[in-house]
Amino acid sequence: IDLISKLLVYTPDKRVTPLQSCGHAFFDELRDPNTKLPNGRALPTLFDFSAEEMKMGGELMRKLIPAHAQGQQATAAGSK
Repeated sequence: IDLISKLLVYTPDKRVTPLQSCGHAFFDELRDPNTKLPNGRALPTLFDFSAEEMKMGGELMRKLIPAHAQGQQATAAGSK
């Protein structure tokens, strides 16, 4: 309910951005290195933000990209 209420704020400058919404606690499970898909397989690559997203995210990126995925981000950035 908390995330939805922040996304549905009528005034655009008071509404959370899509990137900010990714940092909401609702998505914390996706940043847990032990999270698996319902079929038991590993999650796909989730933290492959573009250079532009990385710049826009600033400090938020520290929350969005968990420690276990820091190397994954560097690898993805190098291959783009």
